[in-house]
Amino acid sequence: MSLVATVEGMAEQDADGPLAFEPLARSETLTERVYGTLREKIAAGQLPPGQRLSERRLAVLLGVSPTPVHDAMRRLEQEGLVYRSGPRTLRVAEHSERSLRELLYVRALLRGAEARFAAGRITERGLAAMREALNELESATAESAPEDVLAAGRRFDAEITAAADNERLQTMIESTTVIGPARRLQSVTAMATVARDIGEKHLQAHRDILAALTAGDADEAERQVVQHMLSAIDLQLAQLTEPERTEGTAR
Repeated sequence: MSLVATVEGMAEQDADGPLAFEPLARSETLTERVYGTLREKIAAGQLPPGQRLSERRLAVLLGVSPTPVHDAMRRLEQEGLVYRSGPRTLRVAEHSERSLRELLYVRALLRGAEARFAAGRITERGLAAMREALNELESATAESAPEDVLAAGRRFDAEITAAADNERLQTMIESTTVIGPARRLQSVTAMATVARDIGEKHLQAHRDILAALTAGDADEAERQVVQHMLSAIDLQLAQLTEPERTEGTAR
């Protein structure tokens, strides 16, 4: 059973809430793990805008030395996700709708570039895996199963990432992640309930992307991915402005 350390005193009185972190295993690069953990919590809304973050307290919570925490915070600061409010203290940055829209737009362009690389490199095995994921996506959409829609979509996208085989590009894409898994599920759920034609457009976009990759058409693959992601920006922005749903939250 994993130990979850919770320290309520690290936040300013009446301003910030308690933080909970699991101590990290030491088998992987600690800076990367600290960075990933913090980024995921920011994307999920578990570290809200304005939340005070003490490097010393985070090191204790995560069970690591201060150095990987400091390095991870520097990276988050460079990405504009946190800003420094003291020598060893930072706060989670608050993004305007305009800055979030710009970030999602950049992410769409990067994902389009990823599809361009994949078009010239994807194998028959990769295409077969994408077809299987698409079939699962169609079934999940027909059954209005948001979690299965999300899982199938991730498998579809993972094949593009694997085929592109571009580590530098992947790092850039990851740096634009502003929506965590729980909020993404909210977005997919909203897509399934707002209108039936939105779900069909989502499916058709995946069919068109697969067709372009199958044909080895880099221009079309890039265009389809960018078009698909840009069309979803408004829905994603709506989810970023809503509180994250957690167990026990009223619906």
